[in-house]
Amino acid sequence: MEKLQAFLDYAHSTYHAIDYLKKTLQNAGYSQLSEGKKWEITPGGKYFVTRGGSAIMAFRVPKGQPNGFLMSASHSDRP
Repeated sequence: MEKLQAFLDYAHSTYHAIDYLKKTLQNAGYSQLSEGKKWEITPGGKYFVTRGGSAIMAFRVPKGQPNGFLMSASHSDRP
């Protein structure tokens, strides 16, 4: 509950919410990729990309052969 409250206190706008999530991902070892550049991804890597400061997408690359994939989506406006 404390993490949710910290997020809600910080995220006064969509842009604040994405900034908070970006910092959270970086603290968890994710690397930011640029939409306009070739991505250099490696097995076991964790990455994210942002667009316009109002959207974020994160993913992990498996170390071995993937068996499939899981996807989740969320709306990023401030509740």
